[in-house]
Amino acid sequence: MADLNVVFLIGRLTRDPELRYTSGGTPVTEIGLAVNRGYGERQEVYFASVVVWGKVAEWITSKVRKGSAVHVEGHLTRDEYTDRSGAKQSRTRITADRIQPLETAQAAAPAAAPAPGYQPPAPPAGGGIQYDSPEPDDIPF
Repeated sequence: MADLNVVFLIGRLTRDPELRYTSGGTPVTEIGLAVNRGYGERQEVYFASVVVWGKVAEWITSKVRKGSAVHVEGHLTRDEYTDRSGAKQSRTRITADRIQPLETAQAAAPAAAPAPGYQPPAPPAGGGIQYDSPEPDDIPF
């Protein structure tokens, strides 16, 4: 039997992503993701650390912020390191192969009172949710 290392998560960012660069110039960001499981009083929250590399890291950093809902497809990775006291440590993280915002960063912001006279737009014909299409330059692949 072959092993399989695939992770699919939908959750909300626990903090704003911070874009960094490796010494070789590769963009990288790490996001915290809160994922709910269950319902009502039986609901549990799990926290995951997700690493995003390359142009996708640059792209996602400009699209989401704390509270934004995202869909992550990736795989588990284990980092081993030596802490300040010299002890060997390890941690498991998710390395994103794909990441998709499920709402804009503005939608994740707390709602402000509408301006006087504001009329919300009519829902799309046939109901349902309407999504903005990204510009071709915004697509990370």
